[in-house]
Amino acid sequence: MKKMPSEIEKKMLEKDMVVLTIGTIIAMVIVWLTITVPPKEQRAYTSKCYEICKEDVNQRYDFDKGRLLTRTKFIIEMGECMDECERVKNEQSENMVNKR
Repeated sequence: MKKMPSEIEKKMLEKDMVVLTIGTIIAMVIVWLTITVPPKEQRAYTSKCYEICKEDVNQRYDFDKGRLLTRTKFIIEMGECMDECERVKNEQSENMVNKR
């Protein structure tokens, strides 16, 4: 007895749905693992440091004289400045605690 085309299509559709479901579950697990893993060093910058660094980077790169700052360079400069600002702020707070 020959199978009807509709039965073959049903089996193919079921197989496709199983493969699609498995692929979706694998993708969801990968995304879940990458989202929930926190970075090794979490940085909690303050808005005060951000404002100080923003001014500092803008002053060091005078745009009126034609010095262009690419986005990558700006991000690197801001990151270095923010790290230094937070380090100085933490040292100052430790010194204040040690004086007490």
